[in-house]
Amino acid sequence: MNELHFPTAAQPVSPSPAMAAGVRSHLGKTIQNLAMLLEYEQRLLLDNEYSKMEALAADKHRLLGQLESVISGTLKTDLEDHSEQLRQLKEKLARNMKSLKFRATAISELAQTIEDAMDRAQSDGTYDPVALHRYGA
Repeated sequence: MNELHFPTAAQPVSPSPAMAAGVRSHLGKTIQNLAMLLEYEQRLLLDNEYSKMEALAADKHRLLGQLESVISGTLKTDLEDHSEQLRQLKEKLARNMKSLKFRATAISELAQTIEDAMDRAQSDGTYDPVALHRYGA
């Protein structure tokens, strides 16, 4: 009878060549999918198409989690094979983050300008409830 022998904690498991190729392939596909999503995000940012950003953020979060999971199960040599793709991915993430931060800053500045205008309007009595009542509004 054939007995199964499972490795102990002291015996590291080496993936079979087929398994290693599958992980490399999965890593490459995950990187490719994330790169395509980041390019799409950049197009949306450039075209001011913010209505799709919430769904895109969920997809990006899912793919980043998938990438983290795949990387944790990948051999160092396989990661080195994808180092250029990972570097490009990092650049795309940084570029999009810069665009998103720019937009967030612009929105914040606009909100502050509106808040300041409302404060000035209230201080001159324009929106004072007592003044409105006094003048028959």
